[in-house]
Amino acid sequence: MSDLWHDLRSKNIGGSEVAALFGECPYMSYFQLWHIKRGNLDPANLDDDERVQAGRFQEPAAIEWANWKWNLDLYRPEIYLEHASIKGMACTPDAYSKDDPLTMAQIKIVDSRRFNLENGWQYDGDMILKAPLHILLQIQHELEVSQRKISYLIVMVGGNRLFRMVCTYDHEIGAILRKKVAAFWLSEIPPDPDFKRDGKAIKSIKAALPCSEFKDLSNDKALLKVIASAKALQIEIAKKNDLFDEKKAEIYFHSKDLKAFKCGNYSVQFYNSKGGPRFQIISDDLPI
Repeated sequence: MSDLWHDLRSKNIGGSEVAALFGECPYMSYFQLWHIKRGNLDPANLDDDERVQAGRFQEPAAIEWANWKWNLDLYRPEIYLEHASIKGMACTPDAYSKDDPLTMAQIKIVDSRRFNLENGWQYDGDMILKAPLHILLQIQHELEVSQRKISYLIVMVGGNRLFRMVCTYDHEIGAILRKKVAAFWLSEIPPDPDFKRDGKAIKSIKAALPCSEFKDLSNDKALLKVIASAKALQIEIAKKNDLFDEKKAEIYFHSKDLKAFKCGNYSVQFYNSKGGPRFQIISDDLPI
């Protein structure tokens, strides 16, 4: 992607990011989005990701296939759109209709193992009945920005199946999106993190902060409680690691010169690594 495209994305909420405003994005939290757009956190660089690369090459094929299969007239506009009235709201449309100025399309390339109800997909024949919420929000976002009224959701699954869904612009959702995006750029107070989901982001932000003087935080009772809990977990993990090392030593001892063996429902395979000999225990189909 060009430097200009990355610069534009840094100043706008795009279609693939809008679900984060609602806590519905599987790839990014609201906390991460807020700090990325404020320059406190680097966005993920997906240029070298093979799945992203594959999508770029497969999207044009999906468009041509959809045109042939359903007699559509879609093409790639290769433009970046900014909302006419909401600053900081934009999108990169995947496809437009040549003859209908109110119709567009969103193209998705989905792994066949993920195209199921568990991951938010439901279909009948080649018609999609249900799609993941973050994708539906992206479509409404792009309809809002482009001021179009209809969007096809074209999904290529596993490289050899093609599905579609017709989505219409929802005025109420459009109003909510405009309000959410505007409020995001006006917010000056960082959002609270989800410590489980945002751990890596928090560490990255912390690493970039300048060092300050020592300060006694003993009066912060909540922090003291967290530190005590973390220390207790650290001690417990260390004890379990020591016990696990002891059990591994017993397995090495009793296996003698065997490279692999079976014992009851367990199979053990030994192998060498840079750190020395290792082994894998398999119970049924679950490796330990």
